[in-house]
Formats: sequence, C-alpha cells, structure tokens
Amino acid sequence: MTLIIDGTNKPLGRLATFVVDLLKKGYPVVIVNADKIVVSGTLEGVLPKFKRRYDLRTLSNPIRQTPRWPRTVEGIVRRAIRGMIHRDDRTRLMKRLKVFRGDPGIPGKRIEVNIRTPSRYVYVEDIARALGGVK
Repeated sequence: MTLIIDGTNKPLGRLATFVVDLLKKGYPVVIVNADKIVVSGTLEGVLPKFKRRYDLRTLSNPIRQTPRWPRTVEGIVRRAIRGMIHRDDRTRLMKRLKVFRGDPGIPGKRIEVNIRTPSRYVYVEDIARALGGVK
C-alpha cells in the first residue's frame, strides 16, 4: 500500500524525518505538492546557505570532483530525506520514495501529518527558482 503525503506548508526537516521513519518500516511513500514545502527563515537568510554549496570547487578538476547539489524542487526534497538515512540503507530506502511538484492523482492511502508550520518561512519552490532549478 502506497502512502501519500501532502507537503503543503510542512517544514522540510520535520517532514523528512517522518518520511524516513515510514520508509524504514517498509512503506512506499509518495510526496505530493513538494513545491509548497517550507523551510524556516526568510529568503535572505536561507538562500546564502544554499548558494554556498554551489560555490564549492576543487582546484585540480572542478568539473569531475566537485560535489553536485540539486537545484530542482524534487531534488532538494529528495536530498534532505537522503541525508537522514544511513549510507548502508540509502539505496534500498530511496527506491521506495517518489516526490512530485504538484498532485498527479496517484492512488493510495493519504495520511495527514500534523506538523506545526513555522512563523517565518520560505517555500522550497522559491529557493529552487533562485538557484536556477525552476523556470
């Protein structure tokens, strides 16, 4: 049975820990409305932290040996969830996860996640747009 989670106005980190717990229990998880997931803080405070990752380069071979960070909404959400999984379980658990920007209407059991929305927040879509992942 596929569990469908609506990411509207849910904090990214808290939603990621909830999803990791479901993945470890063996459930396939689909996250819809990933563009409406929020990160706490203002855009001016959050964006430099994300942009700092993209400025990292190695001097020897900057194209091949530089870490690649996601710029799309789906990639940012998947990377946050992947970062909370132990490396031995990462491949097996990430195969059970799907992330969608809108709501494609996938059949499954929709579950409600009761997570408090922070007072100041920025949408993941706004971060991706500033990084060049959303046109």
